[in-house]
Amino acid sequence: QTFNFLPDQKNEQNEFTLISTGDIGLVRDVNYRIQQKKDPNYPFLFIADYLRNADLTVINLEGPLIKNCPIILEGFTFCGESSNAAGLTFAGIDGASLANNHTLDFGNEGLMQTKTILTEAGLDFFGHPKNEPDTSVIKNIRGIKIAFIGYHGLSNKSQDTTIQEIGKMEDQADELETPVFPCDSSDFLGTAAGLGGGLAGGVEGFDEGGAGGSGFRPC
Repeated sequence: QTFNFLPDQKNEQNEFTLISTGDIGLVRDVNYRIQQKKDPNYPFLFIADYLRNADLTVINLEGPLIKNCPIILEGFTFCGESSNAAGLTFAGIDGASLANNHTLDFGNEGLMQTKTILTEAGLDFFGHPKNEPDTSVIKNIRGIKIAFIGYHGLSNKSQDTTIQEIGKMEDQADELETPVFPCDSSDFLGTAAGLGGGLAGGVEGFDEGGAGGSGFRPC
């Protein structure tokens, strides 16, 4: 989708394109096929050109990437081999949400490995499966500051923390604001969740246990 922050001024400098894919799982059967073919690019061969075409492409990484991931073809314990991250780079992925119900399938060690692997592959990551604070990221695309906040299941216990995280990211973006994009908060706020559903006005309108795909709102 293309977003224009100054719609009355038709200028490509005011626009950026963003692709949010939803779940991408390099796990279980997909991981098995990648290892068989010895090609981490395999899952992306027919979609990489499209994904690379955006200024910013973000995913929900459904499952940790770890070294020596066992081949798992059944059940709901997910992991993918660390080398699978090369496929994300090949496909032009810029960032990944870790706020989903499979991120901790191999515990905190699996999460730490995933963060290291993504960093080494040149990808940003944001969010936490337990909605911990200070897990967000701001990207600057064409002079537009874009804040990404990941959350997993907005319950009464985590909603306040998430709202505080949004406010903090907006404050940080205020410090970097350029007058070219008049706005009293971050130029753009993106939220990504791990469980499907909908997004309404940032985090408003979510019931206990609800979460939702990914969504974006201009300030």
